[in-house]
Amino acid sequence: MAEKTNLQYEQIYTKELVDANTADDMPTSMIGQRIVLPASFIRSPRDIRRRFLDAMALVQDGGKPDIFLTMTCNPKWPEIQNELLPWQKAEDRPDVVSRVFHAKIEDLKEQLLNRAKRQAVED
Repeated sequence: MAEKTNLQYEQIYTKELVDANTADDMPTSMIGQRIVLPASFIRSPRDIRRRFLDAMALVQDGGKPDIFLTMTCNPKWPEIQNELLPWQKAEDRPDVVSRVFHAKIEDLKEQLLNRAKRQAVED
């Protein structure tokens, strides 16, 4: 029974190994070699570490944040819907969605900063 299990294991994984060696998408000389992703590769360990260190530098310089704010984009916002042709959906125009979302973020930041300035003047 154990010999049969070992044979099945070898047949399955040897086939996969052969498939990996004969695949056209990667030369056999690259199999088993380490590939280091650059920090510019989004969500790579180096990218995450860089973002963490950037955030910690901001905290060290400006202190702990008073507020943590998230914002989502609604594809039914009138600013987005007005830019679409009658047969289009928001998914068809990511450029419009991105532009409107960025404008709303900038507007929100301006409102928050102006409110903070007004409160500082009043105090």
